[in-house]
Amino acid sequence: MINVRSFWCGICLLLCCAHGFAQDTEASRVQSSSGASTTQAVSQVPMSWLFMLNADDVKLTNTNNQLQLHIPARKIKITAFADRPYRAVHSITADRFLKFWQPEGTFSKDSPNAVVYLDGKHAIITITNVERQGQYLIASIQPDTKNSPDTLSVTDDAYLGMVIDNVPSSSCCPCKGGRQATDCPSTYRSPINCFVMC
Repeated sequence: MINVRSFWCGICLLLCCAHGFAQDTEASRVQSSSGASTTQAVSQVPMSWLFMLNADDVKLTNTNNQLQLHIPARKIKITAFADRPYRAVHSITADRFLKFWQPEGTFSKDSPNAVVYLDGKHAIITITNVERQGQYLIASIQPDTKNSPDTLSVTDDAYLGMVIDNVPSSSCCPCKGGRQATDCPSTYRSPINCFVMC
């Protein structure tokens, strides 16, 4: 039987390696074209964040072919982590996570992909929307049936593990007062400080 924690650690490691390779390739391209040092090239690589989400007692419903995950907000754990060379990690709240689906948020404009593990099955999905309804986060999803290893089934009270693709550090705000990232003080725009301060 697959150890759930080991499975998700492996998924995170693969994602970090894949993104790290892309960033390293970009750094090499910058260096070769400009003659800059390795340190200077790496500093020009944009920072981006991925998300690891875990929760217990999750339901998956299917209403008129619309699949929705019902995630108890009080049981959710969300970790944002940056790929190489930054390697930053922050825990964020469910309400903070929801901001990405607000009108000014990155995911409202470009729905993210995710790898999901639910009730012993794992699949590739697109998360089209997330909203809060009472004590639950309701995530509307579209499975990638062509590329998914398993087919998700309607279920109650299941463990959910999910890795969600990235947002650039410049999009991790809006900051306090609903301001856009470009309007925030420089300390708020700092890639490392973003989830702490915004």
